[in-house]
Amino acid sequence: MTRSYVLLALALALAACGSAHAQCPDFNSERNPYVGDLHVHTAYSFDAVLFGITAGPRDAYEFAKGAPVPLPPFDLGRTAQLRQPLDFAAVTDHAEFFGETQVCTVPGNPGYDSQLCMDYRDLVALNHDSSTINSGNGQAVFINFALPLIDPTPERNADICGPGGGDCPPTANVVWADIQTASSPRDWSGPLSRRPPCTRGGTAPRSAPRTASLRSPGPV
Repeated sequence: MTRSYVLLALALALAACGSAHAQCPDFNSERNPYVGDLHVHTAYSFDAVLFGITAGPRDAYEFAKGAPVPLPPFDLGRTAQLRQPLDFAAVTDHAEFFGETQVCTVPGNPGYDSQLCMDYRDLVALNHDSSTINSGNGQAVFINFALPLIDPTPERNADICGPGGGDCPPTANVVWADIQTASSPRDWSGPLSRRPPCTRGGTAPRSAPRTASLRSPGPV
């Protein structure tokens, strides 16, 4: 008798699930294919900036929804635009240098006038113009900027982030907060409006992930 009740309960549960799925406006028993992009870098990624990218997270989501986006070098007036909007998209910028990139590119930040930041901005400017693109020493700038990534005990650049690297984490957190705001459902409309951003556990961390934390076991 107990086994019969269990089977009946299971059948009712499956029926309920089926009816819940049937209520979805795009429900399809054969499943629906959705097309999107889960690997998008914007001007918040240190390497994307070096290639001349100026588009931010909101620009990336607008592009995913069908809006045009300008391409460097900008003097050529080129743009890129999707033939059909995407069903979903995710901005996945490199978190390691959120703070450093902002310090180097936003006047008034501590470390803005450091030599590495000036070299960084010079290379960015060269890649914005077709007559000078790829003419700078991009490899050297990239290596000097990204060197901590291969260090087993990485430390922030004191010239950019101040003594002990304390100036960059607060700036990184501002960037991280803006990325989250840009992906908020209230800022979305059109094809992407039904697919809110996803985070493990449903809540994004308040502080930007760091290289050290990415090396640690467990979820970030």
